[in-house]
Amino acid sequence: MSFAALMNDDQRTMLASIEEFARDAVAPVVEECEHTGAIAPEILDELAALGLFAAAVPEERGGAGAGFLLHAAAVHALATAHAAPAALLVAQGIGIEALLQSAAGEALLDAALQGKALLAPALAAGKASATLVRDGTNLRVSGHFACVPFAGMAAVYVLEVREHHESVLLLLSADARGVKHTKARESLGMHGLALGELNLQDAAVTLLAAGANAQRVSSGARTAVAALLSGVAQGASAHARHYASEREQFGHTIINFGGVQQRLARADALAAAMTALSACAAAAHSNGDDARCAWQARAFAASEGMRAADDCLQVFGGFGLSREYPAERYLRDACFPGFGEYDTAAADAALNGV
Repeated sequence: MSFAALMNDDQRTMLASIEEFARDAVAPVVEECEHTGAIAPEILDELAALGLFAAAVPEERGGAGAGFLLHAAAVHALATAHAAPAALLVAQGIGIEALLQSAAGEALLDAALQGKALLAPALAAGKASATLVRDGTNLRVSGHFACVPFAGMAAVYVLEVREHHESVLLLLSADARGVKHTKARESLGMHGLALGELNLQDAAVTLLAAGANAQRVSSGARTAVAALLSGVAQGASAHARHYASEREQFGHTIINFGGVQQRLARADALAAAMTALSACAAAAHSNGDDARCAWQARAFAASEGMRAADDCLQVFGGFGLSREYPAERYLRDACFPGFGEYDTAAADAALNGV
């Protein structure tokens, strides 16, 4: 099942435009991003111009009202070409959905929808990595978050902390006291996101959501990252199949060899399964009943995404490790752990109703 199969005609038309953008604008600048470690400014501008940051936002809140399904499909389409812009869209989408939960986020909403303010999610699906302290109406957070995007670029952070086993979403200004966001020296994949560690010491925060509303944002994050990883798998599969159809050995194209066919078939099946789960979870999110579907999609993407990308790399043989071909990039991007929205133990507990 594809994303398009669950869409109406208007959504399919919009998705076709996004796929064209991924093919004609994103794919040609992949190597530039990989070498400079930065997403081209024109790509960010075009994401905003296409309305992708506003796709899932209701019209009455200044968005396009196209639904979360289109948002997830856009992430998937971008990731088939290059994962970093897709991950940027995921991060911005998480932040925007969090802002929509409270009047406290209204002041930032317009700038976020236009891509003028980058929102960096720092979530915590599993064991608490930060502590929330309440002093009357004043809220402060201390702790540590790994793999947080936009070091040195974020306008605000959207934090998830645990309080009495309940999820709480908080808004933190990047220039607040006690905030230190250090970019990692090296990033295995997702070049351009400026991933790094976020350390907080008694930093002042504002409450955005708690309980069911906070969980809904986290579920959307899981679905969006699953869509991202399914797009990476699909992109890797397409490149591997194209290479196998052209590469000749012993007088035959290697796609005729049984071992290559097995790798390609498995990668294609895994990519299709990841896409189907992500699409179903996105549709469920749009209908407000997505918690279990989101965990399923994210758990499967976590366990099988790298396997699909590795199968594709093996088709290239030794060339798969060369920067001359995209296989190694897809494998690196398939290792992306997300923004803290996924934890194996938390997924096991949630899917078993614990």
